[in-house]
Amino acid sequence: MIIHGGTGNGYAAKVNAANKLTTFATMQTMINHVSNDEGEAYTLPFVQATDAGADAIILYIKNTSDKNLVISQIWLSCTAADTLYTKIGMTGTAAGGTVPVPINMNSSSANKAAATVHQHTDITGLTGGSMTWRSYFTANAISQRIYFDDGFILGRNGVWTLHATTAQANTIQGTLVFFFHD
Repeated sequence: MIIHGGTGNGYAAKVNAANKLTTFATMQTMINHVSNDEGEAYTLPFVQATDAGADAIILYIKNTSDKNLVISQIWLSCTAADTLYTKIGMTGTAAGGTVPVPINMNSSSANKAAATVHQHTDITGLTGGSMTWRSYFTANAISQRIYFDDGFILGRNGVWTLHATTAQANTIQGTLVFFFHD
């Protein structure tokens, strides 16, 4: 059996001595593809001073698009030691906080993120959900980059939240990186 090129050029695929197909390919991350070709990748920088008490919701994002919202990674740092965690699937209507605007990573794109976003320790109105990630951060450490490997996927009306657990004066800052994809 011979595998021929699909363009009508008559070329056959090359197979090596281990009986494996020989390829030459250019790799591209999904977020790079979506940013470059669709203009649908975003960053969400945030800074939040917190001392509101344990288990404060400090960042909320809800997908309002028919496309999946994919959370790719987050950068985080804290001025005081704290354990941060995320949840997906919280229900209710988020109230309070401020409404930051996600920034399109492709400066040539006029697309806006189809998402509802809140930041602050005063976010209320939410219950339930499932903890999906947790990590301890030391005081005044350099910013940590956490890759989620495009693993958090929110369908329409899906919710993702970031929580701080320690009731002490703390400034948490970071950047959430996400994109939309079918």
